[in-house]
Amino acid sequence: MHPNRQTFISRMLQTLRKYHFNHYRVHITDEFRQDIRWWLLFLHDYNGISIIPDVDWSSPDAIISSDACLKGIGGVNFTTFEYFHSDIPESLRDMHISVLEMYAIYIAIQFWTSSISNKRVQLFCDNQSCVEILNRGTGRDQEMLNLARQIWYLCASSNVQLRVSYIASVENRLSDFESFKEQFTVVR
Repeated sequence: MHPNRQTFISRMLQTLRKYHFNHYRVHITDEFRQDIRWWLLFLHDYNGISIIPDVDWSSPDAIISSDACLKGIGGVNFTTFEYFHSDIPESLRDMHISVLEMYAIYIAIQFWTSSISNKRVQLFCDNQSCVEILNRGTGRDQEMLNLARQIWYLCASSNVQLRVSYIASVENRLSDFESFKEQFTVVR
């Protein structure tokens, strides 16, 4: 899946829908400005030639899964045979588990950016809210949407075509195991 355009226009559209006539003065929110900045940076970097690929693909170049629990996050890169674990940062300890799951995805993409750049990546997650928000580009939880924007920005800036799929928790055992460890670990 390509970086979901809806992710980077939904706040702008939401703001504009409040105004029924073209002659109304529009108050531009900080979120609106952030989305405009994203588009300006992205369009500048990609020079308008290949903005967001819409290519269907069936065979990924890399396969990743991630997971979170209330104590930590973890992930597995099945292509490079690497995995990671990290404790939940103090600032996120009171967040809903869905936010922690989205944070685990963000860290996995950030951690493996160099090995997944210019590739088609299949990511498995056992949290349906994360899968839904990343695939649709919209949702109600602002924390999850903010993390989704960061995930898609990483993907766009590294030319990663990301496809996110749901995986049942019982089938996500390696990432589940990594999320329960006691300290940050990386094995290569």
